[in-house]
Amino acid sequence: MSAVSRVSRRQRLAILFASAAIVTPGLAEAQQPPLPASQLPEITVFGASNVPVEAPRVGASVSVITASDIANSPGRTLPDILRTLPGVAVSQSGTSGGLTQVRIRGAEARHTLVVIDGVAVNDVGNGDFNYADFPLADIERVEVIRGPQSGLYGSNAHSGVINIITKSGRGLTKPEATVQIEGGSLGTARGSASVRGAQGNVYGALTVQGTRTDGYNPSRTGTERDGSHAVTATGRFGAILSDIFEVDASFRVANRVARYDGFGFPAGAAFSELVDEPNRAFSDTIQGRIGATLKLLEGRWTHSFAVTGFQQRQRDFDRFGPSFSSTGERIGATYRNALRFDTPGFLGASHTLVTGIDAQRETYRYTDTFNTEWIDGRSRQRIGILGEWLIDLPTGTSLSNAVRHDWNNAFANALTWRSTISQRFETGTRVHASVGRGFTAPTFFQLYGYTPSFFVGNPNLKPESSLGWDAGVEQTFFGGKLVADVTYYDTQLSNEFTTRNLTGFRTTSVNAAGNTRRNGVEFTVTAKPFDWLSLTGTYTYFTGLDGNGLLPVRRPNHAASLSATAHFLDNKARLTVSVVHNGRMRDSRFDVNFNASSVYLGSYTLVGAQLAYDVNKKTTVFARAENIVGQRYEEIWSYRGGPFQALAGVKVTLGGD
Repeated sequence: MSAVSRVSRRQRLAILFASAAIVTPGLAEAQQPPLPASQLPEITVFGASNVPVEAPRVGASVSVITASDIANSPGRTLPDILRTLPGVAVSQSGTSGGLTQVRIRGAEARHTLVVIDGVAVNDVGNGDFNYADFPLADIERVEVIRGPQSGLYGSNAHSGVINIITKSGRGLTKPEATVQIEGGSLGTARGSASVRGAQGNVYGALTVQGTRTDGYNPSRTGTERDGSHAVTATGRFGAILSDIFEVDASFRVANRVARYDGFGFPAGAAFSELVDEPNRAFSDTIQGRIGATLKLLEGRWTHSFAVTGFQQRQRDFDRFGPSFSSTGERIGATYRNALRFDTPGFLGASHTLVTGIDAQRETYRYTDTFNTEWIDGRSRQRIGILGEWLIDLPTGTSLSNAVRHDWNNAFANALTWRSTISQRFETGTRVHASVGRGFTAPTFFQLYGYTPSFFVGNPNLKPESSLGWDAGVEQTFFGGKLVADVTYYDTQLSNEFTTRNLTGFRTTSVNAAGNTRRNGVEFTVTAKPFDWLSLTGTYTYFTGLDGNGLLPVRRPNHAASLSATAHFLDNKARLTVSVVHNGRMRDSRFDVNFNASSVYLGSYTLVGAQLAYDVNKKTTVFARAENIVGQRYEEIWSYRGGPFQALAGVKVTLGGD
């Protein structure tokens, strides 16, 4: 049977699933009473729908990391946090300033949309996001929503969304200021200062963070360390002007300079290897958002408006001098309205109906000074409309159905959708499932090319498209002291972007024929066996093939993590130990004729720990260590992983409650 017919059958099953989900709860109303509110976790998820939803009502597969979780973690960058989550694979190019990519459920890095305070920040040129040196001091929460989310977000929300929300001063009764500094091995120093608070109906927060490190040499040749330094400033502000109207604004500015090595052919090497070189990369990004919210009908009808902007500038200098420079810009505007209403005479249901429209314009300029070739000011636009219907039933059932259509002027239009269900039982069992279609737009490089003597653009590329679903069971034991969740997922990707050889060394991007399938299992367990001990464990099994019938690069079949936090000395002291295991992975290497072949990277286990002690209510001292066992490993072919590192620091808070 053809791949097309298989996809069509899955579409029909998806529609049947969504329809059955609406009808079935009414038949089971007498048998499935809702859980008491006291048994529901007090967590709200902001990115899994167009409106905030309580975690037990979310049908999509979501992980939420809070500021408290971050404070207890031995990790000090966002990739350190993400690699502990199920379904997430992290690959870092050498030291902390090197290119760092994240892949969800075996998809490509460009298939995950990254949103910071409501602004999409994926690279304008190539579609992915570089997590290098991403600091944590200003983060309030991180939400990782797995599975196709294009029905909500549009392009790039193909395998999931990483939604990052920074701290604000809203709701604080007293202003507070926090200063944190730390330093240690490899000439590493980090510091942050933040102030936030509220005065009357006005609130705000401002954080400045800086980091520097001498790093280490990830290459097996030479002796030069690849150090980096970065500075980031974030701010969130708002004013509640009346009972029905408020405005808010946010910004983030980041500057990073990093040394990096390049690939070459050392004497006697049959394949390309990382070679020690004095290369430098400069990156500047700035983002901003201005929004307004109008609440009518006693808050049941909400209108939100926002204008967003994002700009990135990158410059690379290799041993020959200036080599690459690029500037990408993304400007957007959105409108959403959400109407909440009840139908007591029909299933006793509560409804939220969301509609909206958004528009976006992207511009990209790229220059290769070595080859004197460029992409000069290319731009593209899109307009999207969306709708979402959320239903809550007294049977402990929550449903959502979303649909979105994007009109694109540079490639084919896209119709995407998503449906979810969450069913709660008095036994502490929750069943959740989602199904949806995602898409990813061709990048500027793929459409228009770069260095035409090597890579030629293909303006006829179709967007990548996928149909994915997941289903899982969450079970609560011992009054909430143990919660386990197991989820199975399956995704079929069509029109996958792949590379085709032309004449000589020239290549281009094309859409692969047929479909590729990827599936797996994600398991999470959290436990609090004693008041002083908290445990979190995850395991991920992934299987799937790329367009060439091979395991996709830099995605392990097996990955796991375990974290334990113990409180002692009257809760003044906290010790967290974290273990992350990454299984064997395939990667690619090239011979002198640029022919690719597979190479397999060995499995590895990283152990980290942090010990913190509250000297008083305002002062905390801490010490932490990374790669305690000195594991030798590679996340990318020929890049040596980081060595053992130890750091110590202090955090002081002034004001506040």
